[in-house]
Amino acid sequence: MKLYRHFPLIALTTIMLAGFVMHTNAASLREVVRTCGNDGKTHCKGVSYGKPMQACLLSNKAKLVPACRTLMMRLEAGEKVTLF
Repeated sequence: MKLYRHFPLIALTTIMLAGFVMHTNAASLREVVRTCGNDGKTHCKGVSYGKPMQACLLSNKAKLVPACRTLMMRLEAGEKVTLF
């Protein structure tokens, strides 16, 4: 059995595993909205979504509910936000 015949399967598996690892080290947009939505409305009214909202929430870190504060600390440490 020649190894090169299985190359497409090996490549696809590697890509899928890399995507899984990258995804597990990221917060989903749904998680961010569910966890910090109310804090965003309360402490950052009128602030645009995305980086401005994240900056606002971080500047109000002491006022956030514990779950949102923890999530913001993860994002501040470099964790990315994904759509899913």
